[in-house]
Amino acid sequence: MSKLQTVVELPEFIKRAKDLMSDDDRMALINTLAAMPDSGVSLGGGLRKIRFAREGSGKKGRV
Repeated sequence: MSKLQTVVELPEFIKRAKDLMSDDDRMALINTLAAMPDSGVSLGGGLRKIRFAREGSGKKGRV
């Protein structure tokens, strides 16, 4: 049974994401987080750190 996950975009994230990635890349990131909420490294308090490759760059593309 799969769980439904809500991904909340905070205003600061939206502002920075517009400068760093396309809308398609942003939606792909959100969909990845919703589909695999345990991916990446847990930072505590419900925060997670993941690497995400933008179109045309590798995982270390500084997003």
